[in-house]
Amino acid sequence: MIHRFWDKFNIVTKDHFYHSGGNIENRKTVVEALVCNFDIDDFTQHNHGLTEKVVTEQFQLEWSE
Repeated sequence: MIHRFWDKFNIVTKDHFYHSGGNIENRKTVVEALVCNFDIDDFTQHNHGLTEKVVTEQFQLEWSE
């Protein structure tokens, strides 16, 4: 049944991590998929399998007393 309708939907996938407990060994990857029936042209459709990491700068507050 799913193959009958599959091409009528748009799919966005994202890789991310989930944590189960406090140990680093419990950090696992998961691919999440959003299946929708609306236009997704404004979305980044997939990051699954990409090795390029987005480098973000950490915000720092200057603290003086």
